[in-house]
Amino acid sequence: MIVEFIVACFLTPGTDVKQAFIELLVGILGDYGNDFEEDAIAEMVILRHRREGNETEDSGGMARQYTIIGFALELPEETEASDDVVEEFARGLADTEHGFHVLRFEDPILQTKLAEYSDEIFAIEMKLRRVLSLVYLHAYDDSEDAYNLLQDETVNPRSTPPPNKERMEAATENEFFHLYFSDYRELNKRRTPNLNGVIMLIQNTEQYEILRNELIRTDTINDTDDAVLLADLKQYMNPIEAMRNCVAHYRRPSNTIAANYDRVRSALDERLNQYLAEWEI
Repeated sequence: MIVEFIVACFLTPGTDVKQAFIELLVGILGDYGNDFEEDAIAEMVILRHRREGNETEDSGGMARQYTIIGFALELPEETEASDDVVEEFARGLADTEHGFHVLRFEDPILQTKLAEYSDEIFAIEMKLRRVLSLVYLHAYDDSEDAYNLLQDETVNPRSTPPPNKERMEAATENEFFHLYFSDYRELNKRRTPNLNGVIMLIQNTEQYEILRNELIRTDTINDTDDAVLLADLKQYMNPIEAMRNCVAHYRRPSNTIAANYDRVRSALDERLNQYLAEWEI
């Protein structure tokens, strides 16, 4: 396992920064039951880059050099509790006397965990698109509308260029594949009809009350159960989007984001399964 770090610190003359890393690592490895020789531990710290900035003095008048150090921590496969060792080591760097600013980059622990979240989010978003397609294909039961299901919605596909029928047909997709995750909670908000739309309504509606209701309607989906489903979905979107953004941008999710995501993903999956069960054959 190789984890890449950059630390920014103030070093006094004669400071052996690599030795400081080694000493920190020796203690942490021992705490987790690892019995490596110190020479072997020294080889686990690999200095890569060094860039020096301004020289200043500390409160006691001692000169100190602002220094940026890039290094790798390479743990052998046989390292006990390697995940915990890396976490403790990263925290320990920030607590040293040199005042480290610590950044962690290539990290196989994070990569593995984000890959697990990615698989989960792929499954839940595909199921969500499947349910939404059932809802909207039923609402627009015309083959001419199959690739224009958002025609009355305030949200639009976000792809650039916008997807056309030919592109979606070739990819066996619809407009739901081209929304941002945040757009899902904006569904079932009807776009205000333009002048041409109003004229068409007037031309095609014989009764005033029906025309009036159509003009003031704010929902795009008329089916009551489907509208309830769309309203229910809104409460699940934010926590999943927060985790989805961490996965997309390779960020380490906070404990709060992870806890909220775990809770909401299960609830959303249950709600989607409940809806799909209504149409099982």
